[in-house]
Amino acid sequence: PEIAFVQVTPMDKDGYFNFGASIAYEKALCDAAGTVVVEVSESQPWVNGGRDEVIHLSQVDYVVENTQYSVPELPDSPATKADEMIAEHIVGLMEDESTIEIGIGGIPTAIANLLMKSGLKDLGVHSGSITDGVVDLINAGIVTCAKKSVNTGKVVLTSLRGTRKLYDFVDHNPMIAGFSCDYTHALNVIAQNRKQVCINNALRVDLRGQVCSESVGTRQISGTGGQLDWIRGAHASPGGKAFTCLYSTYTNRGGQAKSNIVPTLELGDMVTVPAADVSYVVTEFGAVNLKGKTTWQRAKLLISIARPDFRAELEEAAQRMNVVTKGTRALGSGG
Repeated sequence: PEIAFVQVTPMDKDGYFNFGASIAYEKALCDAAGTVVVEVSESQPWVNGGRDEVIHLSQVDYVVENTQYSVPELPDSPATKADEMIAEHIVGLMEDESTIEIGIGGIPTAIANLLMKSGLKDLGVHSGSITDGVVDLINAGIVTCAKKSVNTGKVVLTSLRGTRKLYDFVDHNPMIAGFSCDYTHALNVIAQNRKQVCINNALRVDLRGQVCSESVGTRQISGTGGQLDWIRGAHASPGGKAFTCLYSTYTNRGGQAKSNIVPTLELGDMVTVPAADVSYVVTEFGAVNLKGKTTWQRAKLLISIARPDFRAELEEAAQRMNVVTKGTRALGSGG
């Protein structure tokens, strides 16, 4: 980039600006740009480091004062009944002293709400982003980070997605450690956290276990994000668990319910997570672990968590595709 224009906190006494609510790539952007412009906002929280959370005045070409616009506030998404059902399956598989990557949206909101009543203790956080729900978990003594294997005692993050409640909580808070995403999302870093739990969303999953989280056909819905990084990192973590969550159905433009567990992905669907990397898949109807399973076992397990009125149709498709054969039709799924 020729010009980097990024928002920062006011400068401290040593000449440093802090990137505030987003540390993910801002320092790398400034390092690469020919000209660096910082926009100073009093509303930005100072997020302790970490790494790459600040930039010095000597590295800045221009300073713009922003006295008009505050940092956007993003309240937690309300949880639906489906979100709550998915959250129950996930929290039921979590353990004391787990380190969580929780993300944003209705399902993370439901998980945070359920964790408040779960009885789980000494949870840690190593995540791309955190929301208001994490503040509640810290204040309740559920998230302590005291048992984390790396960055012990610290909530590790790259960005904040919340309201003033979150911004005020993290401001100069010594429990918070902001890092750029090349650290938080690095497999060898994630894997150092014992019992790392990652929770990510998908659009659809096919009967062989391929996960699409980015597109509907060739229509792009989102970017890749860190989903594959977190899944592989959790697999490499001692006692780690990787959850891929999706609603069992969606409603099309004609008002018809369609299954998000499908025989095959559509032409043009992006494969965000290859089948070989997938372990837990969770819908409202259950959680199944595909890791180490054969193709026919995967198909049977996925069919078991599809919406019940789609299961016969999926079973027939699996047989037509020869994924479930005559010899395996009557056998159990193995997990």
